[in-house]
This record gives sequence, C-alpha cells and structure tokens, in this order.
Amino acid sequence: MPSIECKDPLSQFLGSFDGGIIEYDFEYVAKLTGHACPTVLTAYLSALAVAKALYGNETPVRGNIDISIRDTKDNGTTGVMASVFSAIFGAGDEGGFKGIGGEFARNDRCKFKADIAEFALFRRIDTGECVYLDFDFKAMQSLPTPNIGTALSKFLKNEEITEFQEGWLSKLKAVAKDFDALGIAKIRSSSKI
Repeated sequence: MPSIECKDPLSQFLGSFDGGIIEYDFEYVAKLTGHACPTVLTAYLSALAVAKALYGNETPVRGNIDISIRDTKDNGTTGVMASVFSAIFGAGDEGGFKGIGGEFARNDRCKFKADIAEFALFRRIDTGECVYLDFDFKAMQSLPTPNIGTALSKFLKNEEITEFQEGWLSKLKAVAKDFDALGIAKIRSSSKI
C-alpha cells in the first residue's frame, strides 16, 4: 500500500524531521487510532486520493489544508476519520496547535457541521483549490465480514479467535487491493473558494 509523503514547515523549522519531510502509512494510522478496520483504512486511502487530487505530483504541505466535515464529530465514525485526516494533513480542530510567532498554526483547520452535501471538503490554503470527498460503501458491504458477535463472545471467554482475525484482515486486504475499483471514495474537484 502506498505511503503519503508530506512536507511539514513546522517540523522543518524545529528540526524534527530531515527537511521537514514526514511519511505516513497505514501502520501509522492504525497506531494513531489503535486499530485497523474498514473505516480507518478508508480514511487513509481517501487521504491519499485527496492529497493526489489537491497536489498532483507535488509533495502535500502539512498545515496548508482546511477541512470542513458535514457531520458532527460524534456522529458514527466521523471522529475516527477526522482524526486520520487531521494527523496526515496537520489540520487540527479548535484545540489544535496555535503556532509560533504567528506561523505554523494548525488550530481551527478541521471544522464540523459544515453546510455541504458531501462528507468533507478539503481546501488548500495557499491556492484555494478544493476537493469534495464522499463515500459509497455498497461495494464494501458485499465483501464477506466475519461474525463479530461470535468473535467478541469467544474473546470475552478467552477462547481462540484466530479464524475471526484472519477473516477480518482478509477483508481489509481486499478493500486495500480494490479500493479504487470498488468506488468507495468519491472525489470531486471544485472551483477555488
């Protein structure tokens, strides 16, 4: 699975990463969220698609993207997806990093309850270019999912759940392999705002 390489001016200024270049991969977002599931995978692969749509062959710049999300943070899996987007793009909510000397601020760059039809709007601060992101999960739902209820019951009784885990990871691999073909993420470019 491809990684997302970003240039982070704050990290460059502080000397945190050589040249301010940070590479994010799916393992990173699984560690960030504490688990690997179709939601986390979809958020990661969608971030990859958004970065490509906004930057083409350029390296995306962390802290240079505003994110507007249609739903409230506590609605379904919205908060989980937002945490992935926020981490990769350096777009914090109201509690985000306030900056140094008026530079590098990341706060108020991820907002919820936006008046948009799609799930999210991503806008480059430097150019105003933006893309909308929405999802169609029908194809993903057709993939086999192991029985979570049975596995949870076995787990709570300290019984073997290897079969469930293998099935779970198999579904993630199928989604990752055919993400574009499944048409899960819908990206729509829009005029500058």
